[in-house]
Amino acid sequence: MKECTTSAAQVSRRRFLRWIAIGSAGSLLAACGQSASTSPSAPAQTGPVTLRLRTFLDPRGPSPREQAFASIIERFQKDHQDIQVNIETAPFDQLNTKLIVENESGNVPDVTYLQPQYITQVVQANSLLALDPFISSMGQSWRDEFSSQGLWDQTVIDGKKYTMALGAHTRVLYTRPDLFEKAGLSGSTPPQTLDELVEFGQKLTSGNTYGLGYTMAPAGSTIELTFNALFWGFGGEHLDAAGKAAFNSEAGVKTLDFMRSLVREWKITPEDVLSVPYAELAQQFPEGRFGMMLDGNFRLSGWLEKGMNEQTLAAFPFPSASGKPAPIFTNSWDVGIPAAVPEARQEAAWKLVNYFFKPEINLEYVKAEGSLSPLKSLANDPAFNTPWHKTLGDVLNNYSRTLPKTAYLNEMHDALVKALQSVLLDQQSSQAALDEAAKTYNTAAGVA
Repeated sequence: MKECTTSAAQVSRRRFLRWIAIGSAGSLLAACGQSASTSPSAPAQTGPVTLRLRTFLDPRGPSPREQAFASIIERFQKDHQDIQVNIETAPFDQLNTKLIVENESGNVPDVTYLQPQYITQVVQANSLLALDPFISSMGQSWRDEFSSQGLWDQTVIDGKKYTMALGAHTRVLYTRPDLFEKAGLSGSTPPQTLDELVEFGQKLTSGNTYGLGYTMAPAGSTIELTFNALFWGFGGEHLDAAGKAAFNSEAGVKTLDFMRSLVREWKITPEDVLSVPYAELAQQFPEGRFGMMLDGNFRLSGWLEKGMNEQTLAAFPFPSASGKPAPIFTNSWDVGIPAAVPEARQEAAWKLVNYFFKPEINLEYVKAEGSLSPLKSLANDPAFNTPWHKTLGDVLNNYSRTLPKTAYLNEMHDALVKALQSVLLDQQSSQAALDEAAKTYNTAAGVA
């Protein structure tokens, strides 16, 4: 079967987006007459190539990120007139599992978006191509552009690199300087310890304003926001050397006890955080409901669009009990090449992956996404020269951490969220809830 031969030089933006509109996997493959060869010795393909790119972004969508994505793909096709890119979308939380299932049949996209924290599961299923040969061919100066070693290492398994991070998402303590001043606090001085976090929160709590916004509801909660910053700050580790759950430790107990006290004892976090979805809670921060909030850099652009400015929004590292900034979860949206992509098509797939890391392209993408660029050369771009970005960059470079590399991360997440709910709603002890969570995880992971 032949590849589609229409070149990008013949494609107007309107026609490009019309193609995308019918871009399901079935229709794209039928339209292009595409079939996958899995011959490992196939020569590099010559002539026009049609690539399938899977993402959760809809290039027809109205958001800045979707519009930037559509623009970047269109520019890629103009710069590579022998390569056509067909877009197919899938819900973000299905990308990894779809890849694993489809890789077994060989019917995979040529490039796919992935959530890197789940990389171990995908690699253990032999569903991703190691990118090291392509990276080596780019030279050391290209590799040196990627400044965050932690972000890079997140998708290195057994010494092999599997995906590339498009932009960095980290978490910080956002504060309201205007509410700080109203409460008799300095708007430029953040809490340095957890004790100060509570003290500041109590001074900020008044009327309809609470001291700290901290998501705890099952809907939309992630352990990256509900558990990890406190847990790592207390010195905890999720797993031991044997791969068994270690979160039912003193650090884990302190974490859940602290979160319960935020609501029940100190009352600086409202009870409705137990039920209000995370995204909704985040929208209450610019409305003045919270004096402080733990959240990601992806909120920044939206809050600024709502009229927040340097007088009403500041960012600082999240504190720990020791007085040092707490380690903070950092992740990204990554792109990778499925293992079943024929060798003859891999070079074209890598060209598409690499295109996102041209400085001018990556700048367009991360500005629209609200993330930090992984490229060192963009660190001083005026787009990132704000007080908020300086803090975000400091946290990324000095305090960022990634989740443990386990194929059972979903099971860990569900067990810990359930433990939190048991402590907050059922009044179960933190130790008992975590012991139960550890048993659940160990059983799922086969290490009981």
